[in-house]
Amino acid sequence: MTCEAVEEYEVVLSVGDTTFLDYGSIKAKREGYGPTGNGGNGLILHSALALTPEQGQVMGLLWQKLWNP
Repeated sequence: MTCEAVEEYEVVLSVGDTTFLDYGSIKAKREGYGPTGNGGNGLILHSALALTPEQGQVMGLLWQKLWNP
């Protein structure tokens, strides 16, 4: 749906974010996850949102990747 929405615009802003999902304090989830920085243990989530350049309104999620470092 986001792909269809952005086709209507000549210019669209793509804003990225990286979120660290730290499961280090959950004993049941300590195994099988990688380091997330500063001693954390979990997953890393990269996301990109589409925004209109005039008002900065969110149009939707363009891309997302969850990975285990």
